[in-house]
Amino acid sequence: MRDRYRDGLLPGAWKAAEEIVLNTSSEINALILDRIFLTLDDDPAQEKFFDAIPGFCSSKSVTAPFSSDVQTKFQQVLDGFLDRTFSSDSIPESAQSRRFIICLNAADAAIGPGGSSRILDKILNGRWSDALQSVELGTSLRRWGNNKDELIGLKIRRVVACIIARTRGRDDRWTMLIKDEFGVPDAVFRDNVTHGDSVLLAILIHVTRQALRDRLPQGDVLHSLSGFDIRDTLPVLQHDFCTLWNEIVQDVGNKAADDGTPINILVQLRHLYAALHECMTPTRAPTPADGDRGTKFEPSLYPSCTIVSHRPDSATDAVRIFFSAEDCQANIVSFAPLCTSCPTNFT
Repeated sequence: MRDRYRDGLLPGAWKAAEEIVLNTSSEINALILDRIFLTLDDDPAQEKFFDAIPGFCSSKSVTAPFSSDVQTKFQQVLDGFLDRTFSSDSIPESAQSRRFIICLNAADAAIGPGGSSRILDKILNGRWSDALQSVELGTSLRRWGNNKDELIGLKIRRVVACIIARTRGRDDRWTMLIKDEFGVPDAVFRDNVTHGDSVLLAILIHVTRQALRDRLPQGDVLHSLSGFDIRDTLPVLQHDFCTLWNEIVQDVGNKAADDGTPINILVQLRHLYAALHECMTPTRAPTPADGDRGTKFEPSLYPSCTIVSHRPDSATDAVRIFFSAEDCQANIVSFAPLCTSCPTNFT
């Protein structure tokens, strides 16, 4: 009373009230939220509730993240809300994307950084598989992920990769999403978009070379991008794939990298290599349960491509490989068929 009196009657009373609220038991908070959940009898009301959670949790009178009991109840209600959102044919794609972002923000505020990560894991594990065909969701998710940590960024990249591979309406929005996320050049779309799954193979080759150059842990991203029939692609791209495969195998064989990136890439792309080389048996991609076996390199499982027809074979390329420009200008050689087994290298 003496301390409050020094502060003044009204300011002292207000400060005392704040301290009482701040010291409120988490059990009381859980009871309040449980009663609120019971009153939210439709999805529009739940959407408003989740949208208000970040502001609610930033208040001085609330201890966030919530206690474990409150978090469990919160997650159950949030998951149910997203279940109904993505299973309904009457909810527009724009509304589904908006609700998804609202739930990510609410989960982070109420549960902590692991809240949104958990939601992204669920969508990647197939709980809301229909959402993985929404270009609008991928675009919204990229904007939301700005300035997030590396783990969240990688999961967003995986979601976007799934959307790219699964979306059938390959319109301008789809193209822009790929350019924004992976920096794929215009030529990839211009030359390949009308030839079956050729554009997906071209994108995969581009992203794989990015991962090799930057030594990024993109194995899961590549696996998500590789869900297509490589046999339904242009032969020239198949040749490019085999060339890239051989480069990676040689990189691993020479032990040029010790970070595991090339090995992980081979593991994730082996099923495509096996589809082009039918003498091989496809193997499943490793899981975390495999431990060290998932990244251990076994040469017998990753042979180089030795099929001549799988190599670039244009006449001009052959001349450029075996002869110098001066030789050609001097008419020393012609464009006659070349002996590819000749051991002499004229260059």
